Amino acid sequence: MRNVLSLKSTLRISVIWSAFLIPIPAVASQPNAADKAQQRPGSSFSFTGALVEQMDSDFDNGGSYSVSSILLRASVLKPVSRSTRVGFNFNYDFSDYNFTDPVAFGGISPWNKIHNLTFGVPVIARFKERWSILAIPSLSVIKESNASTSDALAYGAVFAFNYSFRADRRLGLGAGIFERVDEFRAFPFISVNWHFTDRLRLINPLRAGPTGPAGLELAYDLNSNWEFGAGAAYRSFRFRLNDQGIAPGGVGEQSGLLAFARFSRRFGPKYKLYFYAGAALNGDLRLEDRNNQRLVTAPHGTAPLLAVSFTGRI
Repeated sequence: MRNVLSLKSTLRISVIWSAFLIPIPAVASQPNAADKAQQRPGSSFSFTGALVEQMDSDFDNGGSYSVSSILLRASVLKPVSRSTRVGFNFNYDFSDYNFTDPVAFGGISPWNKIHNLTFGVPVIARFKERWSILAIPSLSVIKESNASTSDALAYGAVFAFNYSFRADRRLGLGAGIFERVDEFRAFPFISVNWHFTDRLRLINPLRAGPTGPAGLELAYDLNSNWEFGAGAAYRSFRFRLNDQGIAPGGVGEQSGLLAFARFSRRFGPKYKLYFYAGAALNGDLRLEDRNNQRLVTAPHGTAPLLAVSFTGRI
């Protein structure tokens, strides 16, 4: 790794790119949990904030929708031995959906304001010098405003085994296993942080979790101040609905392929400004009743996305 954690606590404000309020990691280029296990000892604290705007996308059957999102993250990671770190993650996402004459849903908004609250406990262990193991059990409450909390639980864990060929070349395999709002989901993913040159590297832009795998991003340092990156990931987001809508106590879901490009600007060693543009491709919205019977599947066209974030360390 070219960058190592200092013994001081770290504060980060960075983008978590999400068409669907993803509880996963930052799109901004930064070390992930497996990399941190191979950095110098020391506790770290991070905070993340982002604004994401998914602009109007037309449904195939008529009507359109858009989403405005606010995402917040806070985490602490502390060494408990020379080879093991344990931490705590807190995530909160708020998403405001706006529908215009959605024909597939009878012209009525199927849901509006969605909240996602997640707690996680990352455990990272290094062994035999080059190998590391990552485990992140988590519990989430994902629901529309005024929906039942006990019926809106998602829980499970992400696991990954990584091998470091050298300090700036790590490759591994992982899996996520989750029960998420009345649906079981399991998926594999590639864990990677591979520097081809001092400027060009392949990384995971997102954190694997209940919404899907970590994706892949190719990032390039244009010069000492500017960086460019482009990547993609598949996302699927389920949430419990309240009793006032067209499917009382049912489940809503948004899924699709997320593709993006970004520019970032460094301001000294501690600050970065990020600009993102992208799209949600091959997406759809789904509605189920309280018995998990599918009521509606509403495909939609390409949904343009914009986001901005600022990153700082103290």
